[in-house]
Amino acid sequence: TQRSEVPMISIIIPVYNGAEFIADTIQSVLNQSYTDWDLIVSDDGSTDAGLQIAEHAAEGRLRIVTHDTNTGTGATLNRGIRVSDPSKPFIFTLGADDVLTKDALLVLTEAIAGHGAVRGRAINIGPNTSLEAFYALAEGVVDTPPSKPRWGPVLIRRRLFQTCGLFDESLRHTTDGEHWMRLFGPDYTRKDRTTYTIVERVLLGRRQHAGQLLQSFKSYTPAQ
Repeated sequence: TQRSEVPMISIIIPVYNGAEFIADTIQSVLNQSYTDWDLIVSDDGSTDAGLQIAEHAAEGRLRIVTHDTNTGTGATLNRGIRVSDPSKPFIFTLGADDVLTKDALLVLTEAIAGHGAVRGRAINIGPNTSLEAFYALAEGVVDTPPSKPRWGPVLIRRRLFQTCGLFDESLRHTTDGEHWMRLFGPDYTRKDRTTYTIVERVLLGRRQHAGQLLQSFKSYTPAQ
């Protein structure tokens, strides 16, 4: 897929002391078959070399937003969204320790047609799993029951953030799970209710390690 003059997706990566894994995370973005995106790393007061590693890994395709103190995932994601280009119709958030399959963004952009959001599947990977090893693991997963792989990557139309608000900054974790429930949960009553769809394919590797920042859907059960 060729890049247009204005990328369609703003990718937001919240990071706090992410030096150990962020190079693989960014490389998995650079490896995307869909290239119509721009990338923002929103830092939450890191004290390690993660930002320098990110800049080196991103090959010039990166904007960094910094903050002096640690404020939690919600505030860090929101800072990235606020500085992103409002002309880009889609928002995609990615943990600084997670990795994408090569066609993840392409699959999600094709599936979102007619919907407000689309969600793929994820598998857990270990701290020592290489990018190539993850690609092989993801290709080998045929059946992805929701009870086993964690809820995966989500592509959301920007207008939903404009109408329903940004992430809850009072939560330090599970912020995307709360936001999803706000958009699509059983108490959702907005008149312009939108829909979402699920892609039954593994598109993301969620790295399991101590000190994880983005803990998606750990405490929330998405509406079916």
